[in-house]
Amino acid sequence: QAGCAEQVIPVPLFAELGGYGPFLGRRCLEVRDPLCCRVLTVNDGTRRNAIIVTDTIASDELQCRLLRMELATAFGLFPESIMFVATHTHSAPGVAGCDVGYGEASPEFTASWRSAVKQAFREALSNEEPVRAEAGCAPIRKPLGARRTAGSDCRTDPAIRWVRLLRADGSCKVLLHNHAMHGVTIGAQRFASADWMGAANAEIKRRKLAEIPFFLYGTAGDINVIWTDEKGEAVPIEQLGPQTRKAAERNLEWISQSYVDDLEANLGAGAEIALAPVGANLAATEFPTEPVDGDTYREIGRAHV
Repeated sequence: QAGCAEQVIPVPLFAELGGYGPFLGRRCLEVRDPLCCRVLTVNDGTRRNAIIVTDTIASDELQCRLLRMELATAFGLFPESIMFVATHTHSAPGVAGCDVGYGEASPEFTASWRSAVKQAFREALSNEEPVRAEAGCAPIRKPLGARRTAGSDCRTDPAIRWVRLLRADGSCKVLLHNHAMHGVTIGAQRFASADWMGAANAEIKRRKLAEIPFFLYGTAGDINVIWTDEKGEAVPIEQLGPQTRKAAERNLEWISQSYVDDLEANLGAGAEIALAPVGANLAATEFPTEPVDGDTYREIGRAHV
């Protein structure tokens, strides 16, 4: 059985948005499109797992650990059965402070996020129902991304991985989709947005491909979106000059439309997969870090003033 729910996370005025470099001080002046929290539960009758996806720049280890314990205690799950995922839009706050200079924490936003997660979790549990699962891999027919490195390796993610959970009547309750590309279509503007991932989710719902779509962020590395001119032709971002809101909106539309076109074209080619037995494993991994002292941070700050 599977349950799902979504809740909008209010973004407070002047909350700092993460992404696009350190010490930019991008305070939110408006919300372009809603940031959402989505919860999926999968239950085999013995054990239940949950995936919590939020439209934020990043998750926070401490906040996720605390909320994981609260949810596990309140709803009778194993803590390791609860996974948190951020879509990594570069136009949203984190649930706590990002790296130094990349966005101060907004206690009001963090509180709203916690509340939205709990409410969506409760709703997802209440609508669990029998489902079957299909999975597939949709080729990207028109490139959406480009590598931002200067090297000769120009490979980008060639496909969209997807899983959909279908009711007995054939309707799609949940569509999980995954593609590795940064959420930077909006540009370094001062409004909150779920970026192209949110636009793709909205288009999936508009086409009635699923009741609730879940974007699961891939390992995007150095892959950014392709920018286009007024003719819709791909051009390097440095040739566009200052990125206007109009240009960002145009890019957002063609990327989301092209992405969902490719996804929809492949949904009939999926293969049935087994969801049970439900299991989970939670492990902590620490990536290598490079120590940075105060003098270096001050140099970075001066460079971005």
